Amino acid sequence: MLVAPQIVRRYRAHRVAPLAAGLYLVAVCLAGAGAGTASFALWLLAAGALNALVDIGQNVIAVRLEKLRMSTVGGAANGLLSPLEGLQAVGVAAGTGFGLLTAGRVPLPHSFAVLGVVGVLVAAITFASLRGVDTSNAGRTRPRRGGSAAQRVKAAYPPRLRWLAAMSFSALLLEGALTNWIAVLVADAGVSLFSAGLGLTAFATALCLGRLCYGTIARHVDQVGFVRVMGGSVVVGTTGLVLFTSAPEVMLISAAAAGFGLANLHPFCTGAVGHSSAPGEEEHQLGRLNRIAYIGIAFEGVLVAGLTALLGLPTAIAVVGSLAVIFVVKAPIFSTEHHWAAMAAQAR
Repeated sequence: MLVAPQIVRRYRAHRVAPLAAGLYLVAVCLAGAGAGTASFALWLLAAGALNALVDIGQNVIAVRLEKLRMSTVGGAANGLLSPLEGLQAVGVAAGTGFGLLTAGRVPLPHSFAVLGVVGVLVAAITFASLRGVDTSNAGRTRPRRGGSAAQRVKAAYPPRLRWLAAMSFSALLLEGALTNWIAVLVADAGVSLFSAGLGLTAFATALCLGRLCYGTIARHVDQVGFVRVMGGSVVVGTTGLVLFTSAPEVMLISAAAAGFGLANLHPFCTGAVGHSSAPGEEEHQLGRLNRIAYIGIAFEGVLVAGLTALLGLPTAIAVVGSLAVIFVVKAPIFSTEHHWAAMAAQAR
């Protein structure tokens, strides 16, 4: 993530994103080929680096296409970005389903080989489709910043970007925590493993549908109000999961509410940064956001495990869920006026 924005800017997002996606799948398949611990770790590190290129590249493409559409035929921010993130969730679900269906029936190397071939073919088709869709905009040359390291960091992260980075960090931390711990929380309450699996399925399905459907309703909702509803939905959902874990019906509704609430929080942060970036600066601004945001994914396991050791898992989930309050309080940061004000500040 430290160098991904520079690579995407230099070689263009419409080339880098599909190529990196294909290579990412190859790296994951090689990691699963079972060639030893060192090989496994090396290929997973490579996959992580390639995933950073995919993430920055696809978000730059989505933001620039949204800007183009809004300037020509109208539209709303995140009308493309959120569904694109939803398609990623569909891919995760499809890969998980493929793994469950083939486990014990097809040798693992063969399963990874099938995934690798299909993934590379899809990446190649995407690369060919995007050849005529160069959304790059080199914009102005970025000035070299002087001053101390602290001054450069302060200049790179103005107050609005700091808030959005903190909010995106919170959203990804929440998403990882609930994905990884819902089933454990439910099973620990004495509920059947089947119900625990249903809870996780309800959460993941609501998360996926919330992203896929936002493009349809984007023009008809107020973003500020919608963010407040989503943040509140996460708080209500995590509270329900903690208090009514042993009641399957309430647990399922709570899991779905949390998934729906989380669906668009990180995509909205990405869109807010991308749409307020000066032309040609999207890669760098999104890179700065994601450097902070993705710490949430890395930090989630340690945080939840530590809180669980101190307070128990239900309280740990409740503490993490309370992070969604920041979206209720700071929802006005997603208003259109904030987008244009930030763009004007960038231009000066």
